[in-house]
Amino acid sequence: MESPRPPDRLRRRLLLAGAALPAACAQVPLLPPPATPPPPPRVSVGQRWRYETIDLFRRARVGELSAEVVRNGSEASNGALPAGMPRPPGYAAPLIVALTDERGAPIGEEQWARPWDVIVDLSYDMPQIFEAPMPLLPDRLEPGARRNDVTFYRVPNASGRFWWNQRLRAIGWERVEVPAGRFDALRVERFINFQHSDTWREFPYRIDTLWHAPEVGRWVQREWTGRYRWPGGRRSVEADEDRVRWRLVEWQAGA
Repeated sequence: MESPRPPDRLRRRLLLAGAALPAACAQVPLLPPPATPPPPPRVSVGQRWRYETIDLFRRARVGELSAEVVRNGSEASNGALPAGMPRPPGYAAPLIVALTDERGAPIGEEQWARPWDVIVDLSYDMPQIFEAPMPLLPDRLEPGARRNDVTFYRVPNASGRFWWNQRLRAIGWERVEVPAGRFDALRVERFINFQHSDTWREFPYRIDTLWHAPEVGRWVQREWTGRYRWPGGRRSVEADEDRVRWRLVEWQAGA
């Protein structure tokens, strides 16, 4: 029987692993927060962001990723369905962000219920389609904001559904330098334990960190990594997922 609650031994392990955040997330001076928390992100058709992709294991640039808003119906009457409500046939997400690689070749489309609660996420090893939108930002853009979310997700060409449990917290404001410039950004960390669609990956978890700059309307830097176990008799083998960082190269406002 499917359950969104991880085993107790996994929960204890995840709590310990939460201290092992990527080195780039540590020992960065925090800025005083704005007197008033910024409003939630607003996006418009034509808004575009271009990122360089860094493989942090090899410390090498491996490509580029561009994201462009091609549909924004978030304020229309057919906007996002309430969390957990089944989507009827023909339902279209109100916010669509098209992704392309450095040659301009299509990668796929992110789907969002609102900025930034994701329905279809292409960031990881395979597309993930969430049954309830998963937030990448807290409800209020201020240090200390937290939320916990549990849902199931699916992957293309598979009939199963897999549980997903994330704990999100806003750490604080930092000054981040990327190729596009210097930005004051709110660092947000998500600690995720989940059931992988590859049944050979046991006890997986991920750490996903983004730096959201309100003036840009999206993150100016984001990185994620994770670990899991391969079953192996008496002793299982620890293995790493990718460790990827995206850094903003340029951006433009929409219409």
